[in-house]
Amino acid sequence: MIKLNTTILCFCTLLISASCFAQENEKKAFVSIGGDVAFPTQKFSKLFKPGFGGSIKGAVPLNSKSYFTLTTGYLSFNGKFLQDG
Repeated sequence: MIKLNTTILCFCTLLISASCFAQENEKKAFVSIGGDVAFPTQKFSKLFKPGFGGSIKGAVPLNSKSYFTLTTGYLSFNGKFLQDG
């Protein structure tokens, strides 16, 4: 039941946000660079500490409402010390 409610909430949020416009300016190509942090989960978290890295994103406008984007990044995870036994 909770999963269904979450799905409905996400869908409604998507419908509402699709009709909103945050900026009304001329479209320009851009590049952005950012830092990333990733937290391992489940079995991966038993072997590795949080990962750190970076990413770069480039975007070129296709028309008045769409961009073509490319994103790449790198994350590095350090291992935890395991005791024998």
